Amino acid sequence: FIKVAGLGPAASYLSSLIPSSVPLPTALSALKDRPKETLYLLQTLFSRNPEMYAEQALNSTLDRHLDLLAHAQAKRYRTHPRDRSDPADSPLLAFLKSTLPRGVRPASLRQSLSARLSPTLHALPLELAYALSATSTGTPREILDLYLLEAASVPLAVRYALSPAGLADPDLWPSVVSHCALSNGGSSLATLLKSAAAEGADMCDCVRSIPEGARVPGLKALLLEAVSGYRSKVRGYERAKGRAEVERDDLEARLGRERRRGRRAYDASLEGAEGGDKKVKRKTRSERWKAKRALD
Repeated sequence: FIKVAGLGPAASYLSSLIPSSVPLPTALSALKDRPKETLYLLQTLFSRNPEMYAEQALNSTLDRHLDLLAHAQAKRYRTHPRDRSDPADSPLLAFLKSTLPRGVRPASLRQSLSARLSPTLHALPLELAYALSATSTGTPREILDLYLLEAASVPLAVRYALSPAGLADPDLWPSVVSHCALSNGGSSLATLLKSAAAEGADMCDCVRSIPEGARVPGLKALLLEAVSGYRSKVRGYERAKGRAEVERDDLEARLGRERRRGRRAYDASLEGAEGGDKKVKRKTRSERWKAKRALD
């Protein structure tokens, strides 16, 4: 059951459309002709309980939620085309990142994300690329083309080409380099090198892969920045490694002291050994010393 009174700023408006406390299917049925209100309701519930779609009974609700999000996001990209290459605030991408790693698989996933702006361009390239990568249902070439050609995002294309899935296809990285060499007069190559340095790539190999004669603005500064960043990462790693070794040595020393420390054991068989339930009297220090001298 959902309580309409706790659904945020639009609670008073929704209370005029659905009863105050009803099952979710009943509420969705009452809002079937109101996509905006339905999306608001589902987004509010999902933000409060990201595990709600773990139940198989809500599969149809999951598909509907995905369709509404995809439609709203595609509409936004049509009016704000620049957002297609950097959907940092995309509710759809956040929804996919929250559900797909948990094993939730909407039946209409690819169909919902395959809306097109034109016969050659997808309306949701980055969301579709992430979904194909997360579910292992797309080829590396298809995913790279979504990042590089349709979303026109060199940093994301570089990140994917240098990922384990991208490195499995040796043709992806040369494709990224050749695309950058032929576009934007060399500025894309500068973006490529900067993104590769951020991903921890071997800069020597990256520079060797650039065609001879290609002009890269600010190449020296980029390489110096990359080398400086690499050295700072190495220093950070060495400091962390040294700290971990010190903590390991301290822990091993403490455990060694604990193992060597003597522990007093209580022998229950001595209880009442001399005369019924009378406890055995413990010898004093002087008595123990005398007994030891006698044995010597």
